[in-house]
Amino acid sequence: MKSNFLSAQPFFTHDLSRERFLQRRYPLLSVVLLLVFAFQNVHSEPNPKSNSLKILFGSCLHQDRPSPILETITKETADYFFLLGDNIYFDTEKAEEKRFAYIKLDENPFWKVLSEITNIRSTWDDHDYGVNDSGGEYSDKAKSRELFLEYLAKHHPKNISLGNQNKEGIYFSEGIVWKGKSIGFVFLDTRFFRSPLKRTLASYFLGRKYYRENDDPQATILGEEQWVWLKGVLEKKFDLLLLVSSIQVLATGHPFEKWQNFPKERERLFELLENSNAREVLILSGDRHIAEIYQLQLGKKTLTEITSSSLNLPLKHLPLEYSSEFKIGKSFDFENFGRVTLTESDEGVRYLAEILDLNANVVLSISNQKTR
Repeated sequence: MKSNFLSAQPFFTHDLSRERFLQRRYPLLSVVLLLVFAFQNVHSEPNPKSNSLKILFGSCLHQDRPSPILETITKETADYFFLLGDNIYFDTEKAEEKRFAYIKLDENPFWKVLSEITNIRSTWDDHDYGVNDSGGEYSDKAKSRELFLEYLAKHHPKNISLGNQNKEGIYFSEGIVWKGKSIGFVFLDTRFFRSPLKRTLASYFLGRKYYRENDDPQATILGEEQWVWLKGVLEKKFDLLLLVSSIQVLATGHPFEKWQNFPKERERLFELLENSNAREVLILSGDRHIAEIYQLQLGKKTLTEITSSSLNLPLKHLPLEYSSEFKIGKSFDFENFGRVTLTESDEGVRYLAEILDLNANVVLSISNQKTR
């Protein structure tokens, strides 16, 4: 069922002596207060009677194609559903024309049910943001942002603001207290501020958009203001951080969009994550039209990434699987969605991250306890 959240906004200014008093008198309240100052938006426990918290996620949903997987997702009775990008497909230089695709998504009966029974959070990728592989150069991005807020951000809590004060970008963070543990949701915007991609020489002869690394020290994915914001979020303490990036973070090898196309930005992200106060980090990504799992040891932290794509647009006719030094197992290239199940643990929060097929069969999985 959809949760009725109670907003835990700060109800007094930060006073150290008062905080210490509350920590001694009300130890559980102190956990909530820490989250109040840690996140832009903090909520109470979504389902206090349940022994687990279930978060579903997916990407690449074409509004003009059948979407039986949405019906499968509605049967999962999840606490959250994260849309990771390409939530509609309508490439156009005039963003207003995307409205018709959003309306068609709104009219999808399974989407209507899903939006009523669970808590939806969203970011965008190229096809719902602008045109294929577009970034900051997309000329109508301000209007595209307006449409995103109108049709997808309407499912967010009203106190969540997206992007910066100049109405640029759609990045946001959110925190919940679950079983006394702090859980952070961080949704990045990898489109609005991104520098242009650099194509490989071979791509011009092959007629495909293959990309190489952009070593320009000024090249960016997030833009400086989003970086400053992200650094502030990652300085706060939480037991589990779910980091949402529309494009893959850990992947190497393949010639498509990924963080490695901007190696300085990728290293900057790694440095922030390594030095963050998150006990566990799980990255959720989409875009690729296949599902994959990656893992990288970063100092004392283990970064795990699970990619779910696509919900109803598999590209079986294209060779999409590539080897990578951080990849675990094989890819899955049929319709799929992701599921993260959180349970209590003496060490913090235990998660099981899985990829499920059209019939909700588990095809890939990883946890912070063991891999299979």
